[in-house]
Parts: sequence; structure tokens; C-alpha cells
Amino acid sequence: MQSSDRYEFPLTTLDALNDVVAVDIDCTRTKVVAADAGGTIQIWERPPNDLHFKKVQTLEVGEEITCMTTSDDFDIFLTGSRDAMIRIFVYGTRYYQAEVLSGHRGSMRDIYLSHDKKTLVSASDNFDLRIWDLATNSCVQQVPIGAVSVERLVLTEDASHLVVSCSDYKIRVLRRNQKDLTYSMSESETITAHSTWICGLCVSKSGNMIISGSEAPESKIIVWRYDKKSKSYQAVKTMSEHKTSIKAIVMARNRPNLFASCSSDKTIKVWSINAGRSLHTMRGHECIVSAVSLSPCGGFLVSGGWDRKVKFWQVKLGIPEIIFLRYFKRHKLINKLPFSLFREVLSY
Repeated sequence: MQSSDRYEFPLTTLDALNDVVAVDIDCTRTKVVAADAGGTIQIWERPPNDLHFKKVQTLEVGEEITCMTTSDDFDIFLTGSRDAMIRIFVYGTRYYQAEVLSGHRGSMRDIYLSHDKKTLVSASDNFDLRIWDLATNSCVQQVPIGAVSVERLVLTEDASHLVVSCSDYKIRVLRRNQKDLTYSMSESETITAHSTWICGLCVSKSGNMIISGSEAPESKIIVWRYDKKSKSYQAVKTMSEHKTSIKAIVMARNRPNLFASCSSDKTIKVWSINAGRSLHTMRGHECIVSAVSLSPCGGFLVSGGWDRKVKFWQVKLGIPEIIFLRYFKRHKLINKLPFSLFREVLSY
């Protein structure tokens, strides 16, 4: 696929204390949180009309952090650590550690908080995948996944689908039972996806689309759509612009055609699913880019890397499709547009 030649540079660079393992940006684009491998969590804030972030809090976990998940409103975030513990931090006047969840038998691989903040999904070494009820902070299910470890996991917005990537290079889709919080899987919803580890994974709000990204030497991003006739996920796009391992993938919540990826090639890319190619390439990290987060509209992005830097970017998007179509329809110019321009704008 032809790649974009639009290169972007960060608006702001923040200093982490160790290699960054996870980052997130809130919906107002004024707060950033980052967790690093040294067991430190840092929170930065900025005024709405200012691009300069100020560090407002530092939290010490005391153990190597391996993963993090946050609520949409940033009122709660959770970390998973090498010591098999999950720590819950909540916001009062400042963030504080409110609870520690135990039960896993190995280092935490990934955790994911549901949109309604009621359910937590966690995975660790030793083939351990668990569902937690955060109303009682109790484990309600140890999901039978077989003799494979989970590398990445994500939930749909209504938590009806749980999508996991596994050590056998397959993606498994588990559906939530209507009567309780438990999940189950059918063989028809196992996707033979890649030939190497799948370290990038995201899912659309409804669960009808999955995007996966693999480690080197394959280094591919594949877009999967659910086909109702075959009752299975089918690959509809394959993109290979990253030069080496894809480390993370995230979708823009309010722009489902847009997603971002980060890679060991020191870049972040913003992609259009419709166009099947990258729209922007972000350069500025000096080492592996290990984490990325997109604002809901897709206009801002935060990345973190092994260079111990957190970078804040603006994504210069094109004219939204609906504004474009309404303008030219109103002025009766839609038939006078060159097809190449029409196709380019709709690719955003």
C-alpha cells in the first residue's frame, strides 16, 4: 500500500522515570497518565488553552508495572505488575491506592476496564484469564482458555465481547452470557491471524471489527470484519508499512475509520481503514515506541517509549466526511468534483 508522506512532530515532550509501558489521555485532552517499568505512575495536566503540561502527581507502586487501564473520565485507573497484583487507584482530591486484587499466579500480561467501570478483565502468565466484579472487587470467573497464554485483551463498549490474542498466534472472541458476568467461547470464533506474536489489538464499539498487529518478522496490521453469512471474522485489509514489530494499536472512539499504531521502528502511524494506508507518521522517539493512546475524536495522540519520553501530538485530520458531503450537496457541486479528490477526502 502507498503510505502517506505527512510527517508530524510532537507538540510537547514529557520526561518519564523509566521505560514507558502504558499511556492514556482523557476525553478533554488536558490530562495524561503514564506508567513505567520502574513502578512509577505520573500524571500531567494542562490548561485548556495551553499546550504545556505540568506534572501534578507521582505514584510509586514499588513493583515493575507491566500494564495499565483507565476509565474514560480518568476517575479510576488500574495497574498490573510483575508481582501478579492488580492495584486500583481512584481520584479524590488526588489519586490514591484504594485496593489491591490478588489471585493471579504469574506476572500480569494485560488488564482492561469496561466502559461502565463495573467489570475488569485480566490476564497473567500460567494461562490465567480472569473476570472481576468491581462492585465487590471479587473474581467471578477464571475463563477456560486452554494451554495458551493471553498476550493482549480488549472489551467492546457494552462488554458483550471479549477479544484476546494468544501465544498460539490466534485471536479468540468470547461472548458474555446474558444472565451473569461470565464469558464463553466457541471454536467458530477463533481467528487464525498471524505467524508471530500479536502485541497490538483493538475492537470496535459493537465488536464487528477487530484490528490486530504482529511482532517481527511479520510486522503486519490486519483489519477483520464479522461476516454474518459465515458467522466468522474475515480479513478485509492488510497493511505492512511498519518496518518491524507493532507494539500497540488503538482506535479513535468517535471516528471508527481511524486508528493509531506504534512500533519498534520508533514511529507512530495514524491510519485510515477505508483508504487501507497510513495518513500520518509521527517521528521523535529515539527508541522503541511501546504505548499509544488516541483522543476520542482522533485529533490528539499520546505516545510513550523506551527512551523514557512521553510525547503529546496533534493529528491534522482532513475535512470530516459529513461536513464535506453536506457542503458540496448544498451548493450542487458534488458532480463537478474530480473523483481523485472525492476519494482522498473520504479516506479520512
